[in-house]
Amino acid sequence: MAMPNHQLLPGLNPLVLSTGVVAGTSDTLTFTEVSMSPQYDGLLVVALLGTVTATGLATLQAKGSNTTGVYGAGTIDLFDHVDSGVPVQAFGFTGDSNLPLAIDIYRPLTAFVRAQMVRATANVVVSSVMGYQYSSKVQATVLSGVASHYTGGNGWDIASNPSRSLV
Repeated sequence: MAMPNHQLLPGLNPLVLSTGVVAGTSDTLTFTEVSMSPQYDGLLVVALLGTVTATGLATLQAKGSNTTGVYGAGTIDLFDHVDSGVPVQAFGFTGDSNLPLAIDIYRPLTAFVRAQMVRATANVVVSSVMGYQYSSKVQATVLSGVASHYTGGNGWDIASNPSRSLV
């Protein structure tokens, strides 16, 4: 479901890709497919984790396709980091309950992008998944009195990707 653009960033298109998902393990959750219109440069996917049971593992990934609804099995069609060649992914582990995972798919060469979450070992709850199509052609407007930087008590910078990631 598309939402109207926010006044602070006209080049942003927020999308709800999934609402609450029950606890599960040893499965792959697929979320709503996003059509990558030429007016957008990328897609930022943010998954909010619920409870991650001890030894639980959540891996947020994205796949691309030029045909709607057609994606390869397993690791086929995953987006790879341009420098390392490693799939673009973010991980949630034991102790990461109620934290976000985020990946950024910048200038995909495919017409469609679909995020997925691979859950393993023990139960992982996914509270919601949001997608943000963005354009780098429109600059954000920061209002006076709005904090532009904050370091959270957990030691990570909220202005950056707050999830553990290989990229």
